[in-house]
Amino acid sequence: MNPQGVAGTTWRGADRWPVAVGALVVLVSRVLTLPRTLWESDEFLFVQAVARFEMRALADYCRLNEERGAILDDVRRLGRVYAR
Repeated sequence: MNPQGVAGTTWRGADRWPVAVGALVVLVSRVLTLPRTLWESDEFLFVQAVARFEMRALADYCRLNEERGAILDDVRRLGRVYAR
């Protein structure tokens, strides 16, 4: 049985090393560029999480300003922060 390569050529001993070296180069480059964390594997998920965090932070800040509005009005009206 004679293994056939591209266009009927045979793959024997010395003809295989360029293919093996090329496969090794590809394998090494793929291993070196693997994501190091879960977030790096899906950048779109990361961007969505950042956007959700920013919106939540802004919503929390707006709610804080609404809740402390009466306190700040009292401080402005009375001219002091602490009660006497």
